[in-house]
Amino acid sequence: MRHKKATSALLPMAALSALLAGCGSMPAQNSVATVQVWEVFGRADKPNRLKPVELTQLRAAGVSDGDIAAGRAVGVHCAVMTDGWWEGIAILPSGLKAAEGMTLRVRVLDPGNNERLALSEFVEFPAQVPRGGLANRMIPNWRELGLRNNYERVEPPAGMRDRYLVVQGSYLLKCTP
Repeated sequence: MRHKKATSALLPMAALSALLAGCGSMPAQNSVATVQVWEVFGRADKPNRLKPVELTQLRAAGVSDGDIAAGRAVGVHCAVMTDGWWEGIAILPSGLKAAEGMTLRVRVLDPGNNERLALSEFVEFPAQVPRGGLANRMIPNWRELGLRNNYERVEPPAGMRDRYLVVQGSYLLKCTP
């Protein structure tokens, strides 16, 4: 009888663990993610932030230094949980341009790790959504106004709340909205 009680007590915990296991997972290899461009690499007005290992990875994927200079490699990111995001490099087809803040769908070629950004390839331009922005607005005179906090939530555009997560104080597009 004691064994039966212990087993029945573990079932809810196991169910909760299974549910939470899917939360905050990074996009896996060959999965498709919705991302926004945070940087166009190779722009003359910005320093090149690609690490040598990432440049090697791009060259192995057939992307030349000229392709990078032409804007075919872009830094992308999306939210996976409220305190974490996924970053990668998306390879655009020749002749295709993307600007900072644009929404893309990408297929993950290599999920990356702590040493290098993930590598992905362009799939399509979905319906564009606004760049996230700050999730809170500071209220300098909050005490005088009788408020409890010195900030208030800034809501995203109407109908867009379920597409974003608040990540470290800013709205960031979910990887799978």
